[in-house]
Amino acid sequence: RLWSRETNAVASKASMEALSMEMKQLAEDTRPSEEQEAAKDALFRQVEQAGKESLDGCTAELFGSAGTKQWMPGSDLDIC
Repeated sequence: RLWSRETNAVASKASMEALSMEMKQLAEDTRPSEEQEAAKDALFRQVEQAGKESLDGCTAELFGSAGTKQWMPGSDLDIC
């Protein structure tokens, strides 16, 4: 068993390798596509432009998961 409440339990090499493969697959499955990246960037530029047109000297910055390049499809955009 990979996870156990026993304090002396040790994960087997096979179970750790299986977990590693599952984590790699999850990362691949949740990575945004090029089209999703482009749509996110276009939306940010639209918000940034709207701010510049409305407020003199306005700038916009991404932060959170989008700002750190760790966002997933369906994530919100944190913009300040």
